[in-house]
Amino acid sequence: MATTSSLGVGTGIDLESMLTKIIAAEKAPITRIETKISEANTKISVPVRLNRNWMLCSRQLRHCNSLRDFLQ
Repeated sequence: MATTSSLGVGTGIDLESMLTKIIAAEKAPITRIETKISEANTKISVPVRLNRNWMLCSRQLRHCNSLRDFLQ
């Protein structure tokens, strides 16, 4: 027969709240690291995108022999 119980019933201590806080405290360093990784990826991706766009633009400009070619 399956039974259910609550943590800390009858002890006067909110064990469920304590457990939730312990788990959150353990996850905090991981969350900070994930945030720093995300920020670093953003800082890296901006110059990469700029470089890619510059290369595409310069490649297109190489094919322009006149102003008319450029404006088309």
